Amino acid sequence: MSSPFWLGADTGYASYRTLIWQRWPTAGAFGRFGSAAECDQTVADLVGCGVITDPGMIYFDVRPSAHLPTLELRICDSCPRVEDVVLLAGLFRALVIRETAAAMAGSPPVPVRPELLQAATWRAAQSGLHGDLVNPVTATPVPARGLIGQLVADLRPALEAAGDWELVGRLVRAALAQGSSAARQRVARATGGLRNVVDMLLAETRGTLSGCRPPGRPAAP
Repeated sequence: MSSPFWLGADTGYASYRTLIWQRWPTAGAFGRFGSAAECDQTVADLVGCGVITDPGMIYFDVRPSAHLPTLELRICDSCPRVEDVVLLAGLFRALVIRETAAAMAGSPPVPVRPELLQAATWRAAQSGLHGDLVNPVTATPVPARGLIGQLVADLRPALEAAGDWELVGRLVRAALAQGSSAARQRVARATGGLRNVVDMLLAETRGTLSGCRPPGRPAAP
């Protein structure tokens, strides 16, 4: 998670930008589509009614690309560290592999109420890695570490099929040990103000801060 600050103040959220993002009428979770044609018609209707001007303004948590044969994961806040980007890409690819295989086998998706998806998103934005999250399937609070660990374990077959099991496992352990971006930003602000937060984020993005090197890149001598 990232961006705990808004207008110079600490909001208390791990990702306040997630709540700001939800202001868009096409952001967040979406209903089930029975076919690609139904999805396309929904997008066309949203454009036609003037709410958005083009398909690129569909900001669903997961969406088909408007110009590439890909699925896009959009629920995440910004990730200054490349390791976290790689981790999310590995998890998302495994989810797509697993769910595609299930659909091809004729297995119906697990039913989840939209209200619980919304609650899970809000809780993740509020707590990040440092509190309970919501399991939208069981409607129960679960410590973030436990829910993430269960997700990775459930995805192991797909991760192994993609050759990502060892890398994703290592990156998950590192992310849990180092904490969220929001937590690091709060420490940086406490020791040097918001300017120090910006400097830290720049260093993380460039990979020049200790512990922020891309996977497999050796440390500079």
